[in-house]
Amino acid sequence: MSSFIIDSGNFTPQQRTPWAGKQIWETLKQHLPGIVSQPDIGEAWEFSFDVAFPSRVKGTHQILSQALLPVAKSVLGQEEFERVGCFSEILLKVIHAARPLSLQVHPEDNYQGLNESECGKPESWLVLDAKEGAGVYLGFSKEISKEQLRVLLEQGQSIEEFLNFVPVKKGDYFDIGPGVVHALGRDVLVLEPQRIRSGKSGKTYRLFDWGLRYNPKGLPDANGAPRELHVKEALDQFDPREQWGSSFVESVKRCSVNTLLASGMDLAEYPKTADYQLFCLSSEGGRVQSVDRKTGYLIAYVTDGSLQVTERSGSTFRLLRGEAILVGEDSFPSKFHLNGNVCLLWSRGSSPIFL
Repeated sequence: MSSFIIDSGNFTPQQRTPWAGKQIWETLKQHLPGIVSQPDIGEAWEFSFDVAFPSRVKGTHQILSQALLPVAKSVLGQEEFERVGCFSEILLKVIHAARPLSLQVHPEDNYQGLNESECGKPESWLVLDAKEGAGVYLGFSKEISKEQLRVLLEQGQSIEEFLNFVPVKKGDYFDIGPGVVHALGRDVLVLEPQRIRSGKSGKTYRLFDWGLRYNPKGLPDANGAPRELHVKEALDQFDPREQWGSSFVESVKRCSVNTLLASGMDLAEYPKTADYQLFCLSSEGGRVQSVDRKTGYLIAYVTDGSLQVTERSGSTFRLLRGEAILVGEDSFPSKFHLNGNVCLLWSRGSSPIFL
């Protein structure tokens, strides 16, 4: 087997995501058979080799990394297999929040404050849905020095007035590299690909958490305790004077190149990062698109409707909204029969070919 449908019930507990919203369940999961009801979901880990929340193969509950062992070289590709073994450095999440997340920053891989088991985690946001007036926080709304920021944070004062709130809409895409100060706002549903180094866990430094306190169950509670902040480590990653205003937002926002394919599908191509590239295909009425590439694999995630993938071997896989599939390098060329919308996250290597 060269393709694997992923079990789609890999949710983080609320203690880890106390800001969890309802849209992941209501929009993407509740119609799927076999998924245990969990209305408040902060994060669904749709493709993961992380040991804490690993993906499993649908219908078997076998951990994906174990299922890949006999066929890793043919699925991941010889180049990737020789580089990292039976492992994917791509982590794909869907996130939705009922209130803003903490203000965060990720380090470079070589930051001296990391231990041997930690790495940075460059990531991207694709907005899947956003209520009117919803947005994200990126950088600062006005100039402030690092020392001024440090004093406010160490004194436990609010920095909300300095934060840059950015209204967003469906299709907006942001590249959140190391050192970028960011937080998701409420009522925004995002697809979030990340890069995590083999054998390590991605590190997040929390800069500001809106003055909230939590009980042992992870729920906001005025009589509870605040979550840990990492002020020193976070401030080591950036200079706030370089991250303010609309010009900074434009420096991390990425626009798609849109094409109407011969099949009649609409293709949105987002800029490639060092680790992956995102494409989105849309089709009404069910159209078939042949897809090929020279090296690498992809993770396809259905955001609306349904998708049927037919491998080069003739094997067929059917997915519904809220499901993901790993399509191996040796599966191409493949045919994608799509009625709706699917996001295609390609591993490093050659770009896809839409025939």
